[in-house]
Amino acid sequence: MKAPHFDDSYYKSLAVPHGQRIPAGHVFFRWVLYVLSKVLAHVETPGMECMPREGPLILAFNHIHYLDPYILAGILPRYNVPISKIENFEIPVIGWTMIKYGVIPVRRGEVDRKAIRTALEVLRAGNVFVIAPEGTRSKDHRLQRPKGGIGYIAAKSGAPIQPVGVIGTPEFPGAYKRLRRPHVVYRFGPVFRLRELPGRLSPEVLEQIGDEVMIEIARLLPEEMRGVYANALHREMRWLVNQKDCGRNLSDDADLL
Repeated sequence: MKAPHFDDSYYKSLAVPHGQRIPAGHVFFRWVLYVLSKVLAHVETPGMECMPREGPLILAFNHIHYLDPYILAGILPRYNVPISKIENFEIPVIGWTMIKYGVIPVRRGEVDRKAIRTALEVLRAGNVFVIAPEGTRSKDHRLQRPKGGIGYIAAKSGAPIQPVGVIGTPEFPGAYKRLRRPHVVYRFGPVFRLRELPGRLSPEVLEQIGDEVMIEIARLLPEEMRGVYANALHREMRWLVNQKDCGRNLSDDADLL
């Protein structure tokens, strides 16, 4: 199946201003995803109470299974707009569902200015933008270095950032063979804002922002999943400032199992 053509009206429809009716397709498929996630898995969402209930927000999660963004989109209590590689829109049924839900298509391997501009407009409208900073699934479930998009979008939008640690989705579908539902955890960390940035955003600064976001995701994961950030948890944060604490130690490994 060939990737669909996205005209400007599609991109513009994704940024829903506060108070405006959310598209029916998004409402319906978010409900479908919510029901499926509850039926097919045991889903826990510690820290979700820290999620701001209004205003722009960047949700950054680690990507370890193809179901990660679908479950996350379904359990969020707010209108949210994920971003996904354009190849996923070529998948029969799934691609159509993504369009109806309202997902930003991005062309990897290039600077997709339209995707970046749309993400900024989504945040400017006060919506939740959902992104996997690594840009692709981690085959060994360990954190990888992020792509440049997260740092740029965070810096240009000034939106708060909330890390989400995903654990357990690789249990699909093996858990069913053991006659049990997969146990999936989406751990929501504290909400961060960026310190005042220099006038000119150098690649080094954007890279540092991306790394700091990944370090905060690493704090929410078991040690064996922290990957390249396993030894970085004590690094001093230069750009991220804790705006809203969750009131508990979400990095405690004992709580992650």
